[in-house]
Amino acid sequence: MRSVLALMLAMIMTSLAGAAPLEWSTAEEIPEVKSYYGEIEAAFFDGSLHVLTVNRDHRIFHAQWTDGQWAAPVQLAHHRARMVPAVVACNGTMHMVTNPGSFKLNHIVWDGRAWGPAQGIPDMLSGRPVSITAFGGVIHTAHKGKSSDDKRILYSANAGWGWGHSVAVPNQKARSNVALAGMKDTLHMVHVGTQGGSLWHSSRDQWGEWSTVVQVPGVETGRIPDLVEANGRLYAFYTVGTPKMNTQATVAYSVFEDGQWLPPVTIEGYVTYGRPVVTKESNLPLRIHLLLPTKQGVLHMHTEGEVTLAPMPVKTMKLSN
Repeated sequence: MRSVLALMLAMIMTSLAGAAPLEWSTAEEIPEVKSYYGEIEAAFFDGSLHVLTVNRDHRIFHAQWTDGQWAAPVQLAHHRARMVPAVVACNGTMHMVTNPGSFKLNHIVWDGRAWGPAQGIPDMLSGRPVSITAFGGVIHTAHKGKSSDDKRILYSANAGWGWGHSVAVPNQKARSNVALAGMKDTLHMVHVGTQGGSLWHSSRDQWGEWSTVVQVPGVETGRIPDLVEANGRLYAFYTVGTPKMNTQATVAYSVFEDGQWLPPVTIEGYVTYGRPVVTKESNLPLRIHLLLPTKQGVLHMHTEGEVTLAPMPVKTMKLSN
């Protein structure tokens, strides 16, 4: 009886206290990497962290972090993009979706040595960066509609034999791009609504049905969020409040576990000038990596120890800029 009561008490304390704050490594600036528009993208592939950026001339740069060391960023000779590409690892290769101009989207594959030719994606047009994720051997993508007035969220997938038709997610609209992550057999999506800075969450089951959209409690943000799954939990990272891009904003995250969102945890004493980007390692110990654009460049840090939740008071972590 005591053990049952203790378990119930622990569950209540966890719900009230929220997520135990993640412990981070020392933040370090990535050498020679700049975020000209406050946006970057990253993915883990073949034991390395890969970071993509775009400069003012629409040239794409690719930097790699392996065994704690950064290699100098390399310019992609044959590819350009109007905005930062989306990138994900799937089925032994790394995949990039770019917007070269005129709202068109291209799909480019990295085999571990070089980027292949660009292949146009039919039936997909976007005026904003797209979001992609992969699980179950399938690449999933979602993006806002083509024009600034088109607030629809359009979804498509590639199971290895080509892209499916874009389909509007029912009863959901977004002011900017969305964030995707897979967990178990479900695709999860978060996005900022068309009014105010509320963050909304929905999911797509294995039969292709989208859930009712629900609001993530306690969150107001004006920039594109990012989403990652780790150890059976979802972590949504976002900026606090609605400041304009390229101005200071505090970073926070919320954790989704057992069907509910826990209270936000703020990383105090630190600001970013863009949007936070997160990804996780593909092998143990499954660390989460966080990248934050600053005025000078891009900072990189990763979690230390096991990513977990605990019934403890919410604390915040101070990082120096």
